[in-house]
Amino acid sequence: MISKPSKVEREVRLQIATLRAIFFLAQSLDSNAARLALVLDMFPELLRSERFRLRDELRDEVNWLRGEIGAIATDKTYRDLYDRIRDYPGYYYLDKLYVEGHLFKRYQVIFPRWPYMKDHAAVIFDGRVEKGLNQIFELEGQCLTDARSLLNNAYLAEKDIADFRKRAAEDQQKALMFSRASVLASMNFVEAYLHGIAYDCFHKFHDSLPIEDHDLLAEWDSVKKRRRFVDFNQKVFRYPAIVGRTRGVKVDLGACRAAHSLVGYAKDFRDALVHPSPFIDTKTGEQEKFAIQMGINSKIAQTVIEDAVSYAGVVERAIGNDPKLTAPWLFGELEAKAVGTKRKSTGSVSE
Repeated sequence: MISKPSKVEREVRLQIATLRAIFFLAQSLDSNAARLALVLDMFPELLRSERFRLRDELRDEVNWLRGEIGAIATDKTYRDLYDRIRDYPGYYYLDKLYVEGHLFKRYQVIFPRWPYMKDHAAVIFDGRVEKGLNQIFELEGQCLTDARSLLNNAYLAEKDIADFRKRAAEDQQKALMFSRASVLASMNFVEAYLHGIAYDCFHKFHDSLPIEDHDLLAEWDSVKKRRRFVDFNQKVFRYPAIVGRTRGVKVDLGACRAAHSLVGYAKDFRDALVHPSPFIDTKTGEQEKFAIQMGINSKIAQTVIEDAVSYAGVVERAIGNDPKLTAPWLFGELEAKAVGTKRKSTGSVSE
């Protein structure tokens, strides 16, 4: 007959489970898992007095660990969350708003840039491995990385041949394909950036925002209680202005060249790619969307990236941020170089 575990054994197992959960969420289970497992293995051999001493030591360690990382949830909350992450088949994401609001107040001991990260930035977990990934997913950063990588592939396909007529047909097709994809990724980056600052502002100042700003950021109609469409132009110019007001600064992008470029030519390219059409514009008599889409090449893709990055850099500084801390993904570079140029082929903000 198998005897039931004693109270002290149950307490020890519970404390170890808590430590495993918090260490996992703190990206450091791999360096503590073997020690905790050894404690469990040794437990049956311990004298009664040693078992109670071990329980107290584990309890003290839990309290110490909670203090180190600023734990604000119950021990059970961490254990349950760890179990959910372990059961999840893919990567598990917890955004900064949730972490700071429900789990930990001192997560910067793990990620030093934490205080400067966007509130929608998400910590990545893999419940199937003990080693922490130590990674943060920033949606706008990934979109920009995609855009740069795709443009890099376009340049590689061009094989440093300036005259497109002299390129192999297959290379030219690849160069144009990657250029089109890069333009879309660049505009996705702009949307992700705008929606990100809107999301953070909406949640942080939800209760104090004027209803007009509340609805604009959330793309919501409070009167009709339904979703509403917010024009891209409004997002580009008004979202930063709303964020600025919540921070006590006036943001006016009326003189920002990159902002006007994005709502002008860049949006035309984006619309032609997202809504391709051979229809003739009744005003011009031309197949405008078709012509725009067919005209996209690596030079245009490069210009769109540069304007997108420049715009985000202007906004970051205007709302009081240091983009090197809050948006480090703006400072990336391409591996390949544009044909016929000695300057950096980057979509990077200037130092």
